[in-house]
Amino acid sequence: KRDGAYKGGKQRFDRNRIRALWGEGHGPAGIAKLIGCSRMQVYRILNE
Repeated sequence: KRDGAYKGGKQRFDRNRIRALWGEGHGPAGIAKLIGCSRMQVYRILNE
């Protein structure tokens, strides 16, 4: 850990795509279905 060996897991979802879909007017539930993640995950990404 001290040497920076642990950097977390790989990203499973394309955050830019989620933001783009949000900008196009898609709702969180619709984005979650398209991406294949939970609605809560969509909210977390949008609030970053």
